[in-house]
Amino acid sequence: MRRSLVTHSLTYPPTPPPPPPPPPLRTQLNLSGNLLGGHYDEFGLWEPDLAVVLALAGAISDASLQKLDLSRNMIDGGEGGAAIAEALKGNTRLTELNVAENFMGDTCWDPLRKRPTSRAVYAFAEALEVNKTLLALDLSRNGVLDDGVIRLDQGLRKNHKLKSLELGGNNVITQVRLRAPKIDR
Repeated sequence: MRRSLVTHSLTYPPTPPPPPPPPPLRTQLNLSGNLLGGHYDEFGLWEPDLAVVLALAGAISDASLQKLDLSRNMIDGGEGGAAIAEALKGNTRLTELNVAENFMGDTCWDPLRKRPTSRAVYAFAEALEVNKTLLALDLSRNGVLDDGVIRLDQGLRKNHKLKSLELGGNNVITQVRLRAPKIDR
């Protein structure tokens, strides 16, 4: 009768467990309706909060973010909207941005041209000239006037990626003839 000898081998030090898997990438972020563009002061007047808006602009720079909804946050057409548009210039991942129902329209008076204008809308037009990944931009119900739509059209002439630009519910008074090719309006 034969007996088999069983041997056990131990390794020292013990092998550590594998590292945990990385967290899933955040590809969508919905921050709509949170009034992130500012707050009401003690007199009930709206006080823009540029620090929060700059943080939102930083979210646009997030390497994994593809869809961002910032609608209904009372982001103004001055520094707030312009900061968000500026962040689009260097972004290479975001494909959809919704900034509907904010106050990014033609809200600032331009003394040289003697009419209202918007730093945000002009900044979005500049961003559209260089951004190559954005496929959809919603600027609806922002109080954009004719001048803003014409400037957006100029920005779109250099952009061949954007497939959808939503401008419904704005204050376009005269019929503006857009010349940007291949875009849903």
